[in-house]
Amino acid sequence: MSNKENKKYIKGGLWAVSCNIFVLFSSLILIMLAVRHLEKSQIGLYFLVLIIIQMGAALSDVGFRSTIIKFGSEAKDEGIKKHTVDFVLTTALMVSLLISFLVYYLNAPISNILAIEAIRTHKLDIAILVLLMSIYQLLMSALAAYKLFKFMSLTSASTELLKTILSIVMLYQGYGIYALIIPLGISRISAILVVMLKIKMGLRFTCKGYRQVYSQGGWLYTSSIISIVSAKISEIIITSTLGPAMLAIYSSALQVPQLTQKLFESVRPVLLSLFSTKKLEDFSEIITVNRWFTFILCFVGILIVTTSDHLVMIMLTDAYLNSVPVMKILSCWMVLSLINYLQVINMIGNNKASVVFSIACIQLAVVVPLSFYLVSAIGLEGAAISITIAAFATVAYSSWILMGRVLDNYLKNLTVILKSFSVLVMLVSIEVTFDIGIGLKFVGFIISCMLLLLVNGVSLAELREIKRRIVLPDYP
Repeated sequence: MSNKENKKYIKGGLWAVSCNIFVLFSSLILIMLAVRHLEKSQIGLYFLVLIIIQMGAALSDVGFRSTIIKFGSEAKDEGIKKHTVDFVLTTALMVSLLISFLVYYLNAPISNILAIEAIRTHKLDIAILVLLMSIYQLLMSALAAYKLFKFMSLTSASTELLKTILSIVMLYQGYGIYALIIPLGISRISAILVVMLKIKMGLRFTCKGYRQVYSQGGWLYTSSIISIVSAKISEIIITSTLGPAMLAIYSSALQVPQLTQKLFESVRPVLLSLFSTKKLEDFSEIITVNRWFTFILCFVGILIVTTSDHLVMIMLTDAYLNSVPVMKILSCWMVLSLINYLQVINMIGNNKASVVFSIACIQLAVVVPLSFYLVSAIGLEGAAISITIAAFATVAYSSWILMGRVLDNYLKNLTVILKSFSVLVMLVSIEVTFDIGIGLKFVGFIISCMLLLLVNGVSLAELREIKRRIVLPDYP
């Protein structure tokens, strides 16, 4: 891989991060206004609608978002690349239409299961948004396959900006929950049209190597369905047992940890494209990357834990202060889930899609029984603890696979992750257990940061070495 090609990925990552930071601030502003204009029950209903849309979009995905990026990035011939991308998009479009119809006609059973009649009034909205979100996400992946990272980032930012502006106007006009739903659809339609014109998408029902594409997509499809169920099962249990108002509190606690996840999600296409063309197989390099990645994530986690009280007051209102302990616990989940995410992307890039499926199964097997038990036992904190434990289980298993099932390498990788993570867990345990003032919070932040530096042994010299060995080498 040439320096020119490396720089394309670096610039792509920078564009993605920069635009997504702008998107995150737009989302924060929208949430801040929404909680002040809508009641908890309406906010809870909106988050529930989003959960159904996300699960429908996952069913429509067919596992091909990652497949488009992988096979599109690997294709050297532009003709083969276009045929492959068009074929995957055509297949996914047909599945998306089918899933949208199913979501529409299954709306009544879903509302009966969740015991929330209000969902019935939004069945057409949900079905349309499932289709639009599915197509939008697939087209964003297609842009990554063509390595149009700058265009992808700007399109994503423009889409979210349009949604935010329309939502704010409609909130002040008194449209209620529709002020959040309608702009979501309008912004996605505009983005879909722009991207389709950019890549000159055409319908294609076959391509060279379609069996391999279907095989890869099949594993990832099943994995994505299991993963979305695992991620949302706690929220569904909260809704069915505690009601939409409690879901609003839990979803509010998720906002800041999920913003960090979305920031990483913005560079996911760039990373997958990179791992598909440049295999990162040296175990020492993988361990070093994981150590630095965990260090950065834990620092962000410590920052969230320390400032969570103020973040809730600024973003939301004092009516949501009981979401603070949940947010602190979820900072641990955020760290583990993103570490697992990075390791999974590496596996997909190295043709280990079947292993990704087994990771998703482990996550589901852990989170379902824990969620049912802990939500009933201790409420919202139980939901946060259950997904955190499930995330740790997936990190432990994915590390074993990524390290080639070699015990020595596995223990080294898991140790560097746990060193940093233990500092965050210690801080969360203290903050959730004791009522600490601002002064002690600041002291805890400083001590935690010093411990984080100490257990990692980080140095600028090592950072320069990582840059030299992983990012900048000129491969023949």
